[in-house]
Amino acid sequence: MPRVRHVQLVAPLSQAPRSIAGTKGCAPPWIRTLLASSLIVLSALAAGPIAPLASAQGRAVTQVVPACDLRVTGVANPSATPPEYVTIGVAVAAASSGSNICIGTGTWTEQLVITKDITITGAGEGLTIIRSPSGLSPISCPNALDGGVLDGGEAIVDICSAAATLRSVTIDGDYDGAGELTGMPVDSSDFYGLVVHGGAFATLSDVTVTNVHDANSAHWGLQRGDAVWVAPAASLTATRLHVLRYQKSGVIAKGSGSVAANVTLIDSLVEGDKLAGMNASIAMNGITVDRANATLHAVISRGNTCDVPSCAASPEAYNSGGLLVYDSEPSDPTVTVSVYESVFTENDIGIYSDVTNPDSTIQYSSNDASGNRWFGINLDEGHAEFLSNDITNNGVNGIVAIQGLYGIAPVQALFTRNVITGNGENGDPTAGAIRLFDASEFYAPPTNAALTFTDNAIFANGGVAAVNTSSDCTITGTGTWWGGSGRPIGLPALSEFSADNGVAPDALAIDTSDRAFGFTRSSQVLTPEADAPYFTFLSSNPGGSPSIISMDFGAVTDGGTVTATHSTQAADADMSFGTIPNVIDVQFSGSFTGSLELCIFFDPAGFTPGAVAQLFHFTEGTWLNVTTSVNEPGHPVCGVVSSLSPFAVAEEVTDATPPTTTSLVARVAEG
Repeated sequence: MPRVRHVQLVAPLSQAPRSIAGTKGCAPPWIRTLLASSLIVLSALAAGPIAPLASAQGRAVTQVVPACDLRVTGVANPSATPPEYVTIGVAVAAASSGSNICIGTGTWTEQLVITKDITITGAGEGLTIIRSPSGLSPISCPNALDGGVLDGGEAIVDICSAAATLRSVTIDGDYDGAGELTGMPVDSSDFYGLVVHGGAFATLSDVTVTNVHDANSAHWGLQRGDAVWVAPAASLTATRLHVLRYQKSGVIAKGSGSVAANVTLIDSLVEGDKLAGMNASIAMNGITVDRANATLHAVISRGNTCDVPSCAASPEAYNSGGLLVYDSEPSDPTVTVSVYESVFTENDIGIYSDVTNPDSTIQYSSNDASGNRWFGINLDEGHAEFLSNDITNNGVNGIVAIQGLYGIAPVQALFTRNVITGNGENGDPTAGAIRLFDASEFYAPPTNAALTFTDNAIFANGGVAAVNTSSDCTITGTGTWWGGSGRPIGLPALSEFSADNGVAPDALAIDTSDRAFGFTRSSQVLTPEADAPYFTFLSSNPGGSPSIISMDFGAVTDGGTVTATHSTQAADADMSFGTIPNVIDVQFSGSFTGSLELCIFFDPAGFTPGAVAQLFHFTEGTWLNVTTSVNEPGHPVCGVVSSLSPFAVAEEVTDATPPTTTSLVARVAEG
């Protein structure tokens, strides 16, 4: 039996939305990348394309465009070379298989049906616009492979039973050109910007799909309006796809009980940019993978929230997700889903995962599920593997697993080398890093859910490190550091938990991507790079728990290894290291130019109440205050320096003689 995909918790939780922009006193690098990519996309839409185009990751991209076999110019001139046509539809009808149709700058108000193996190339996103007409016909290329799910639906662009390529265009549902508050004039039960079905294979690059919502604002609360839909047996591969302003869903790949759909998204943005008063009762979703094979690489899915009052108050009932991956039954098609180096932020839930077919392979690696209103990861039964992800700064839980919600398959999830921090700081006993909630009392079993943690770094979360409210389900761990939040609670038996506590493992995640923190025990290898990656690692500290350090180099001219070890350097008379010292000698065997930012996480409980902890750098025989920012909620203190040696988090002793040494920051500024 198919299931409605909403999250419903039996026990109430409460948590105010949490900002993700203050982790280091300024936006961390993955957020800076995300924000920069948005500006690039929006600037491109406003001003037209640039050459080379800027991708969602900010890299330059050069397109190889085939020669034009036909042109759409708004003028009928079939004898020209190449021949010219008034509309895209007329050109498609005239094209032979393998042709490239070039569309000029302008707005083309048409509903397209593509059943040929052709390429359509526009002048650029925001320059060539395929706009919804004032009346839409139902999808006219039915196919038994679709399973009837598209019957009666309406689409601006319909790719059916063909291998078609679409590039450098905008598909816009704004039928009357009045702006983003208008949309598609639909009379059907569902409507789409782009549909790929009938076993078709579609390739998109540099395409925007926008304003796929009902033109009648009274219908904005209806669960319909999907920007991109991929049906069973069909395939979509999209690079630099930008999906904006949709009513229900951004991208859906929806298979059936016997045939999978297929989707690949690369370097793309899916943004649930709600309009004023829109979606008053909709659980908007960014990317949905339902019984589908999927590869997502360097994708951003954000801004998907449900603002109906019952959603806004708590994480109960209906919620919206950045990414939903699921099937309906263990007998559904066996699929492979790989999601890596992607960002899921500012949603109700970052990643929702529930795949019950035991033969399917579901892996999430090197992603950011951070800054979401309720949960970073939500597991509703099924299995999955999470490798080297950042699950940070989510409102209630970094990870929540709901056992027994549908009574089909137990939660079986493996977490390896993930970073889980800054989640659920409201002090609620169920908030924090991890929560395993047993709903089998209200829904059918099975029991025996299991979350397994190996070599993870879990620290500085609100509430608890982990809570298990089930008598049958288990949370187990090996080599995982549960620093900052204490040991898990609510476990039926201590023997079910064997993780290390307060000792950093030797093999925490190493990830040099700009978005991931990346942990090692006490060192980090850097190669020569003009813009070295931001990374976080642990210092070795034989006297107690290791210190957590993040560093952001400028240019690394010679490769080498960054090491951090406990330092015995004493404090000056006018400073105190507090009762939980963080005194660390940081060294780099290579060389770098310019300055670098260094942050150390600390426990405010180690200092005098009300005191402001500062970052000090030992140089030229004395401790210099190099503080540039202090973030009490996340507990890092940061500074900018141009050399390495011992660092310490300390408070100034107010009754001592004020130091007269010029700060290192001032010296750097002076030359």
